[in-house]
Amino acid sequence: MRRAHLVVALALCAAPTAVWGQPRDANAIAREVAARHLDEADRALRASRPLDAEEHFRRALEADPGLLPAALGWATALDHRGHRDEAVQVLRSLPPRAVTEPDDAVALATGYRSLRRPDLALDLLHGREAEPEALRAIVEVASEAGRFPEALAAARRLFSSGVGDPRRARTLVRALERLVAEADAVTSPVAPSSLRRALRER
Repeated sequence: MRRAHLVVALALCAAPTAVWGQPRDANAIAREVAARHLDEADRALRASRPLDAEEHFRRALEADPGLLPAALGWATALDHRGHRDEAVQVLRSLPPRAVTEPDDAVALATGYRSLRRPDLALDLLHGREAEPEALRAIVEVASEAGRFPEALAAARRLFSSGVGDPRRARTLVRALERLVAEADAVTSPVAPSSLRRALRER
């Protein structure tokens, strides 16, 4: 009997992922590891240890490649050290499952925006125009990038959806219409008005 007990004990030690005959999910273990590294990264940042935080963000992403907060944290850390191209690559390497919710898309677009890549932010947001959060982000990113017709289209769509304060939305649409008109006055001047002449003379 003792020999049988020893065999069972050795078998349990050799299979740490088994608990009372129930195998643990490898994905669940990876998520736990990633969560621990994410917590450690947060502690390192609060303790002003950015390089340690960067290492924990990297290891969290290795454990769970779809962990958006880890990717954003690592990209930010890389950018602060002057490695912007590498930071962009970290965000671009995220699998589609990392961006399923509207808030995820906006967070990732904000990450691209902070890395001075509005093109990637807008590529991500287009196709999600049914989501008010994405429309608002398109307006902001496109306006900041000087892509006013794109921003205007998103603002009009947001206004027509009835989401948010209609007065603010109407004001935004009118402001963007003016910006589009001014941009058109410079790029495609026709029938010069005083505004168009002034813009062309600048």
